[in-house]
Amino acid sequence: MDLIRKFWNFLFSNFMWLYIISALGNLSGHFIPVLQFFMIVCFVYGAIQFTRIKRINALDGIVLFYFAYAIVNAVLIDYPNHFRFLVQAFVFQVCPLMCYFIARNNELDLEYILKKMLVPLTIVMVIGVYCHLVQPAWYSALKWVSIYEKYGTGYVNDYSVIEQMRLTSIFNSSYYVAFATLFFSVYLLYALSFRALKTRVKLLYISLLVLSVVVMIFANHRATLLGFMIAYLFCFVRGKNKAMRGYLVIGAGVIAVIFITIMFSSEEYASYITARFQSVTTQAGIEDRLEHTGGEQNLLSLFGDGYGHHSLRAREYGSWALIDSQYQKELGELGVFGFILFILMLLITALKAIDKRNDAGLELCIFLFFVEAFIGASALAIDSEYSFIFWYALGKISQKSSERKRNARLAEANIVLAPVKL
Repeated sequence: MDLIRKFWNFLFSNFMWLYIISALGNLSGHFIPVLQFFMIVCFVYGAIQFTRIKRINALDGIVLFYFAYAIVNAVLIDYPNHFRFLVQAFVFQVCPLMCYFIARNNELDLEYILKKMLVPLTIVMVIGVYCHLVQPAWYSALKWVSIYEKYGTGYVNDYSVIEQMRLTSIFNSSYYVAFATLFFSVYLLYALSFRALKTRVKLLYISLLVLSVVVMIFANHRATLLGFMIAYLFCFVRGKNKAMRGYLVIGAGVIAVIFITIMFSSEEYASYITARFQSVTTQAGIEDRLEHTGGEQNLLSLFGDGYGHHSLRAREYGSWALIDSQYQKELGELGVFGFILFILMLLITALKAIDKRNDAGLELCIFLFFVEAFIGASALAIDSEYSFIFWYALGKISQKSSERKRNARLAEANIVLAPVKL
């Protein structure tokens, strides 16, 4: 038991290195299943940790009910290539979910995990910015190969080219870099606003924060930019280091200048940025997006088309993949019943996370990011979006809430049982 705990703690606290190993394997044309191995370890350790939960709270109950329903749904509802899709769903949907039960009893704080990203992610970000600006031959060749594979060798419009040219660093998708950088930037903001740091550490964190912003802009994902703004606002309003507020105001101005400078670096890029934001801010854009991401699937059945049916792998078999909205994916695979369970889970989590007494500010920022990211990404089904971080954050919110209530009960009991001095 202690051995698997230490082994999982080692893997989880170094998850960014696992992603780097996997990415380097892909670059060299070799498949290295380190992520799949990590997911299997998550499942085994999560099953063990579940048995150690002594008192089930409301959030535990809804997560457990959602998990049980998803498993039953996956087994009972049949569809083409069922087994192949279930294997994919097990590895990248079920296994990450087990991180919730791990977090309920594990000693590792989310803050520690995100702090451990410093070295590997800094390497990834520096390589990414260099390659994006300099465009070395190998990097440019990979980009154009991806463009030709997706759009063919004929005419490709500027929007599609810029879309594929987003910063990816050593990965084959910008999602890996954008989501990881968001998590790390949230940690940096939280540490600067809530922790007593030495001056040299503050300067390092501020420098890394600027680098993170540049990377997120070049990676160009609306969800991560919005998630960063949410965390920025949270740290400004509720940060304990009041002296940081002035720096945060200045920082907001610097970030705005960086964004505007990059946005208007070319007319094509400005048009691209404008079009991307219009697709989620105008009625016509939202309607077009929902119609496209839904793929004319039936999203209003009671029990859905089956868990794992619309995963990314569905494309390999000519089926529709619901990968651009977690909410649509919940409706499509688990139906209205599963969607209601999912929304209830998010609402209960939100109520616990916003309670200041639970001291879950960092987890709240991560949670709110995923809630808005679910609008435009099926972030609980794809390895590039680190769904295990979401489930671990939920588990920590639940753990902190339960520990606070338990400590309150113990304190009350001590008061009642304390001897009366005569």
